[in-house]
Amino acid sequence: MVVIRFLFGLSITVCIAVFAVLNRDAISVIWNPFSDDSAVMMPVYVLILASMAFGFILGGLLVWMNAGGARKDKRKQKRDIKTLEKEVGRLKEDKFQSSGMPATEIFPAFPVK
Repeated sequence: MVVIRFLFGLSITVCIAVFAVLNRDAISVIWNPFSDDSAVMMPVYVLILASMAFGFILGGLLVWMNAGGARKDKRKQKRDIKTLEKEVGRLKEDKFQSSGMPATEIFPAFPVK
């Protein structure tokens, strides 16, 4: 699995490097459409890779926010499991501490020996 991840990461890195080398031409990026003073010269690959990084981060943030309900449910389930495990442990201790005979208040028709 480690080898597959390494090869995948290496191929992505090589593709990004080749893309950056082939797209070194500078372009003018205008941030304000009403003024030409805000134009910035930058290589094409910087604009493309920055846009991809922004989209990746935004997508990850949206997925994380949408999974908030599932994380909340998981935390509640962990608390419930801990509570139930404590209860089971307490009941097991009570069972082993008792004499093994059924209690007369639970089974009043059974005679106690």
